[in-house]
Amino acid sequence: MANNAVVTAAGIVGMTWQAPIDDGGSPIIDYQISYKTGSAAFQVLTTGVMQTSYTATQLIPGAYYTFKVTARNLVGYGPDSSEVKIIAARIPD
Repeated sequence: MANNAVVTAAGIVGMTWQAPIDDGGSPIIDYQISYKTGSAAFQVLTTGVMQTSYTATQLIPGAYYTFKVTARNLVGYGPDSSEVKIIAARIPD
């Protein structure tokens, strides 16, 4: 599973991804979005995302974020997506 696109605005990052090709024989139930800043450990931003897109809000404008997505089926969570690093845009001075 790979993140396809990332769109950013002041303190907001929108992302889309494709469902994994192999669901292990059980349909995808939902997705978990995790993030980190700098060298910090990943933390869960949200769970239960039903669609293949999400908009993270209330981010720190100008801060770098790394996001990853994990799909869940009846067996549990699968492997993480590739990571996407992006800066949350800020309004120009």
